[in-house]
This record gives sequence, structure tokens and C-alpha cells, in this order.
Amino acid sequence: VSRDEILAPDLKQDLGGLLSSNTAALRLIHEAARLPKNHFPMDWSDANINRLPYPTTLFRIGQLASLAHAEVLWHSDANNPDGAVESIVASFGLAHALATEYYLDAHWSRLRCLDMTCASLERLLTQHALGESELRRLLELTAQAQQEPDFTRLLAGQRAMDVAPLYLPVERFFQTAGPNLSPREANVFGLLLHLHRLTG
Repeated sequence: VSRDEILAPDLKQDLGGLLSSNTAALRLIHEAARLPKNHFPMDWSDANINRLPYPTTLFRIGQLASLAHAEVLWHSDANNPDGAVESIVASFGLAHALATEYYLDAHWSRLRCLDMTCASLERLLTQHALGESELRRLLELTAQAQQEPDFTRLLAGQRAMDVAPLYLPVERFFQTAGPNLSPREANVFGLLLHLHRLTG
């Protein structure tokens, strides 16, 4: 939906159904936005990230960001800018929850959250004239989002995760990565693994 597009009646009906069937999730989104810090436990001893619940968590956060965006559309179209502002605040909160994570995919998920948040904000500002206090609040959240990423921490965590499999026993390395490798790739990785062990 573009910033100045009028919502069609069937889309409004779909939005209403979506929001009414996810009231519990929306309540938790708004509650989580008030948390000062967040952390998603991750077992770094398992070298296969695809077996961990972490990617699923990131996917679900993306779904929650889409839900918050739908709520902004609903409130803004219903001439309820205050409600839309609260939904945008909640959407910023979802992005904030990922700001200190170690995993590179968390950064991409955070950017997707912010992309939807900015689209929501653009539509709201196009449709409504907000008061000074609301504008200041949104400006502060925007500035915080720009300053938050700790790329040193992020890249150190990603590098640790990428390098960790190289120190596994050879058998466990191929148990971890083998199902995803072709025979040729397995031979190449095996050679590189042994070279790394020899040269450090």
C-alpha cells in the first residue's frame, strides 16, 4: 500500500479480520516495545545454525513487524493517528530488540522491520498532521534506530560462528554440513579443513 493510496473495502475487511484474530500478539508487541533490553538465547556450541530455533525466531519477528504495519494502516485509515503512532512505536521496538544480537541475519531482520516501520510512518505523516509531542517522540525513535547497530559486536559474533566449524572434529564437521554439500563441495571443504589444520 502506497503512502497516499485509499484502502479498498475488501482490504479494510481483511485488515480488520487479521487484527481481530491476533489481538494477543498485538498486545505482546506493544508490551515488548517498552522493554529497555532484549536477548534471544542461542546455543553457540551447536555449529549448525539451521538446527537452532534462532532463524525461526527472526522469521516470527518479521511476521510481527508485518502485523504492526497492518495495525498502522488500520488506525490511520480509521482517523486514529494516536493509535497509529503507538503501533509505529511498537514497530520500532521490534527493530530495537535485534539491535545488539551477534548474528548477521538478525541485522537483516532488523532492517526489514525498519523498512516496514518507515513505510508506516510515511503513510501516517501523509494522511495526518501530528502534534509536536508525537513528532518529537517519533524523531527520537528514528534517531535511536540510526545510532543503535553495534557492527563490531555483530561482525565478531558472525565471524566466531563461521569459524567455529573449522575446529570441530572432521567427522562432526561433515555430520553438521554434509547433508547440505554435494560430493564435490564435500571434497573441497575437506581439503580446506585439513589445510586450515596444517597452517592454522
